Amino acid sequence: MTTYSNAVRLTRYVAATIGIFFGISSLGGLTLGLSVPDGLFLALGCLSAGITTSSYVWWHFAKVERHVLGSNLLLLFSFALTSGAAVDASVSWALWRIGYSMALGPVRDGHMAEVYWIGPGLALMALVSWTMLKRFSED
Repeated sequence: MTTYSNAVRLTRYVAATIGIFFGISSLGGLTLGLSVPDGLFLALGCLSAGITTSSYVWWHFAKVERHVLGSNLLLLFSFALTSGAAVDASVSWALWRIGYSMALGPVRDGHMAEVYWIGPGLALMALVSWTMLKRFSED
């Protein structure tokens, strides 16, 4: 085992811990957010769901040695961040569209209907990152 492998192993343990914590936080935030009308807990629940997704993606893909070598590490980081941000943006927008109040800046400013494209755009960026990661890790 090299030091680099130990560092990656450590980041996987940290990602698992963060994922478990924010997964529980997400469930609590979404549960409270659906019953409390101010929208703060719902916004925090959506953010926690995004962080949980990012942590899970990192934990899952970092266990494969070829995914954490060289520039693939940057692609993996990009994939983890964009997938978590896509979950956060998509769930936030969908819950707002259904009619739940959200404590977010675009909702307060009345611009939430104009930012519908952010969630799918981030999902597309995550798909591109995943495709590049798969392509470059095969070499």
